[in-house]
Amino acid sequence: MIAKEVIGEGGNKMIEYEYLTDQIVVDMYEEIEESKIKIVENRFLGTVVENRDQFVDWLVYDYQWGAGGAYARGYLTSHREKLTEEEQKYIQNGLTSFLGLYEVTQMNDDEVTLKNIFTYEDFNMDKKWFQENVALYALVVARVVHGEGKPQFLNNRVFALPYQYKNILVGEILEVFELAKKSKPYLTYDLFLKSYLPEVIGKVDKMANYGETKEGLDLYQSIYIILDVKLVQKLFRESSFVQLEDDDSAEQIFSIVGEGEALAEIIVKGNHMEVECNSEEARNHIKSLLEDLAKPHLQHVKDEILSIDDLL
Repeated sequence: MIAKEVIGEGGNKMIEYEYLTDQIVVDMYEEIEESKIKIVENRFLGTVVENRDQFVDWLVYDYQWGAGGAYARGYLTSHREKLTEEEQKYIQNGLTSFLGLYEVTQMNDDEVTLKNIFTYEDFNMDKKWFQENVALYALVVARVVHGEGKPQFLNNRVFALPYQYKNILVGEILEVFELAKKSKPYLTYDLFLKSYLPEVIGKVDKMANYGETKEGLDLYQSIYIILDVKLVQKLFRESSFVQLEDDDSAEQIFSIVGEGEALAEIIVKGNHMEVECNSEEARNHIKSLLEDLAKPHLQHVKDEILSIDDLL
């Protein structure tokens, strides 16, 4: 399994209240008919194989039990007098949280910067909450709570995937999102990640268990030399189909998205450019688009197919 644990020894104050989730689960199994819970269990556990520890949070904080909403909401109301202020705050944070996917975009001795890979919002967290082996550009899968002070992890159920999975994973999750929006046009990413978590985690499982599902995880890459770097960057920024994702002194990262699907990621380092796609068909399509946009200023070097084993 490629997924790695993230939480460091520095801990996270909010995690001290993680026991509340277990208490709510016990209460739920006492109050709700077993047959109804079984239906919900089957939806999640029938889709998710590896990351089943995410089930309890989804069951307590995300799943909508009819008009009453998430079970934790009713629990908070009925047990408010028995709960401390901090315990109430933890449950409320759980209700507003969602299991997000974040890219590690910067790190220093004190902080780690995470960027939501769907909304592109970024924020800083204390470095002490991360293990030392968490790499730059890794994908962190976690429930992050934004409140007083710096954001924190809701619990210890946090893990990371290698950055090479980003393009493939985002594309597959966006397909689920676009399909869901056909029946729920006003669906936001936050609500999507709460309502459709089993399907999202199923996609993450596919990445984490790459050894058993290597087929379809190849990366189709094209390498170019840029003959006029400033002009090509200008053409990309002015293009209607190329989006700038990240820009620093060392490299620029662009993406090409079509009909809700991530088609390609473009990495520019000096005059060297890599174009990464999920399929040969997508690569051929992107090559045609780029040649129409900037052919006189790009020199194609080679095409190659990289397996997950090549990337890791």
